Amino acid sequence: MRFALRFRAISLLILLMPSSVIGFDSFGVTGVVAGPIHGQITSDATKRIGIDDCDELQDAVRFPDWEQTSVKRLQLRPNDLYQASNHFDRPSTKTSEQAFNEAAFFVRTERGKVIAFAKSGNSDAALASLGRMLHAIQDLVSHSNLIDITASHRVEVTSAIWDETKLVPSELKLTGYDVKSPTPGEPPGDDFGHDAFSKDNAKKNAESKMIVKGVSKHKMAYDFAVDLSEKAISDIRMELGTQWEPFAKSFD
Repeated sequence: MRFALRFRAISLLILLMPSSVIGFDSFGVTGVVAGPIHGQITSDATKRIGIDDCDELQDAVRFPDWEQTSVKRLQLRPNDLYQASNHFDRPSTKTSEQAFNEAAFFVRTERGKVIAFAKSGNSDAALASLGRMLHAIQDLVSHSNLIDITASHRVEVTSAIWDETKLVPSELKLTGYDVKSPTPGEPPGDDFGHDAFSKDNAKKNAESKMIVKGVSKHKMAYDFAVDLSEKAISDIRMELGTQWEPFAKSFD
């Protein structure tokens, strides 16, 4: 229970108060609200590669929201630890391209830490970095129009996450999120704000509920986040080789 003990109570608070949630739900109580969606995405991804139990990894992926959120005036709001790059958020002072490049650099940095820590036998530190990396790439799908752009442009975006020499297509838009705004997810004058256009849960907003070819946009984002997470974990497994198994034992 490396990540959960100090923050588990927040899952109960969300039942009692409105919130400005940063990304895919990390606070839900399964069976009561939507459930901790970051954890569900992670579990679905690891099952594809034969790992059925990953409670610790799920908590590591949820941890960035727990760590960067506090109760303020009976609301869950970002605190002083909040970093837009950890969630692929677009601050009011940044373009989508700038925000993406900063977040992608964060993701690549955390991936490098996963490899280095796992190879040195520090599974706890590697797990924490893997959680931060997966959290960010999962949020990318929810906090953008990624599922709306063409398949070829989606490939360009996912390539640009891992390769700094690749350019992100201009068609990609990240949702605006301003911690200085009274409502962070509704930055004044922003026509692509987080609260209106993110796809964090099935009932988040009209965008999440919108049905395209029989599937809601939330479900489309969820499924693509699972795909990205599975690919990212599989690539790390391949790079670690024989050192993968000792590291993977820390997931449960």
